Amino acid sequence: MSSEDNTPGNWGGTSSHVGTSARRLAAILSADIKDFSRLMGMDEEGTLARIKRYRREIIDPTTAEHHGRIIKTTGDGYLAIFDSPLEAVRCAIVIQQSLLGRNASLPKQAWMRFRIGVNLGDVLIDPDDIYGDGVNIAARLQGLAEPGSVYISGGVYEQIKNKLVCGYQSLGDERLKNITDPVRIYRVLPDPEAVSQAKRRNRIRATIAACVLVVAGAAGWYVLRPGTFTQAEEPRPQQQASIPPVVAPAPPPAAVRPTPAETPRASEPRAAPSPQPLPPVSPRASEPRAAPTPAPQAALPSPPPQPPVSPPAAIAPTPAPQAALPSPPPPPAPQAAPRPPAPAPMAVPAPAAPESIPPTAAPPPAPTQVAVIKPPRVPVQPGSDVFRDCDQCPEMVNLPGGTFAMGSNDDPSEKPVHQVNVASFALGRFAVTVGEWKQCVAAKACSYEPTGDDDMPASNLSWNDAQQYVGWLSNLTKKRYRLPTEAEWEYAARAGAGTKYWWGNQLVAGMANCKDCGDGSDQRRPMKVASFTPNPFGLFDMTGGIEQWVADCWHRNYDGAPRDGSSWDTQNCRERVLRGGSYRSDASYLRAASRNRYDAGVRYLAHGLRVAR
Repeated sequence: MSSEDNTPGNWGGTSSHVGTSARRLAAILSADIKDFSRLMGMDEEGTLARIKRYRREIIDPTTAEHHGRIIKTTGDGYLAIFDSPLEAVRCAIVIQQSLLGRNASLPKQAWMRFRIGVNLGDVLIDPDDIYGDGVNIAARLQGLAEPGSVYISGGVYEQIKNKLVCGYQSLGDERLKNITDPVRIYRVLPDPEAVSQAKRRNRIRATIAACVLVVAGAAGWYVLRPGTFTQAEEPRPQQQASIPPVVAPAPPPAAVRPTPAETPRASEPRAAPSPQPLPPVSPRASEPRAAPTPAPQAALPSPPPQPPVSPPAAIAPTPAPQAALPSPPPPPAPQAAPRPPAPAPMAVPAPAAPESIPPTAAPPPAPTQVAVIKPPRVPVQPGSDVFRDCDQCPEMVNLPGGTFAMGSNDDPSEKPVHQVNVASFALGRFAVTVGEWKQCVAAKACSYEPTGDDDMPASNLSWNDAQQYVGWLSNLTKKRYRLPTEAEWEYAARAGAGTKYWWGNQLVAGMANCKDCGDGSDQRRPMKVASFTPNPFGLFDMTGGIEQWVADCWHRNYDGAPRDGSSWDTQNCRERVLRGGSYRSDASYLRAASRNRYDAGVRYLAHGLRVAR
């Protein structure tokens, strides 16, 4: 390999001039912007301003937050080094999700999407640069990556595969330019939906493969079974069986040819009007097939007794091949025209059925529900107690304590169903909004600033971000603000109901914002708070919109869960629980009992919070 690699996007290369440089194992992150030249051609000044803003607001602080160091930047990319591959991948995911949120408000042609590659390797480090194959591989992975995605090497995967709540799609071994050995490549799937889809695809592929093996095995057994030779001879008897009809007609045609069988065929269309009353009887019996046409022809040549028409019908099959050659049989088809009344009644009921179906689909009810749901925003249910501790604080609702059945049998993580006693507490009337979060940023207590209008729910937040916010509220008000426990959240979401959703067991259009929620929802982004009707506790948007962090550490099920509504924590907890589903989720995630999890230190664009105290 040469001492310098000029491949675009690569800042590495082996070097003989860095003999005094320190050598160590490090995680390397290489990133560049897809279609940078096109973006510059569209709007040079605007694109450059966006890059500087993204570096200042997203890339630089995120890299520092995950204990990384940016080695160098280029016009359309940058190179960073990390002590930990786990932190490098976390940083890459956060950057991609943050940029995804920024792109959501722009037209697709203006999207700025990074390609990121992460590798773990031995590198040589200078004060201002890094060198080695470890850098080259990271740059090659970045070049292969899809826009908006993160590709990692097999070495990184082995270090993080059980430490991040992500999916990984194996792309196989790839030979990379100027790299001696093939490199195993994985694509990181940070989106919970993508992870579940990948799992479903794997299950489908496994099922298809199993079916193919079963069919192949059955086919092999069928071919190799003892009776295969007799099966091979079966076509010959069939051919022999088909020969007799050809040979047998030979003698009959001799008897039939003397009779003017063909001349009447030519004259039959003319004589057809006279026997019209009789043919309709035969076509009715032969309507399923085209054979009805020869039947009337056979009936005409034998005038003496009409009952014996059946014997000629038996002879008719033999000339059937001859009758199939000439096209006169179609003319009798027009004789079906005298029977228009028959198809007419049959055609009438057909449209009548579809006309009756649309009313059953009942599209009008959906808009009526949306019309009823959108107006309520401020009304509070009787018995609710709404308050606000300070001008910058979110609105809170005092909830009474009670006992409820937590969990369900719909998913293993929601079992076993168990009784929980919840003490009275206060919960945010809405999810924390962008405007409320900005107060924390202005006070320099929150390091991350989400985007969006002030009345939109704050999103793209990690669990650690949520802890910064509730800590700031607690210091500001001298009251203990916190995230709700998982039991408190489900108790509040059910609002006294024992059904899947607080309004019933079926998803209803216009009640929440999700992928399957129908009219009145937006699958592209969260909607403004209070876009839907509140539950009986007076809480808005408990399901859908954004998925909400709770205090608990993730456990695979409820075995050993506390029964007093307290938070279920463990030491060195890495994964935290999310509740409620989001605009990117399907309806199953919106159930009151549904549980989800994510890495506490990783941001995701559909994650937010609601505070308790």
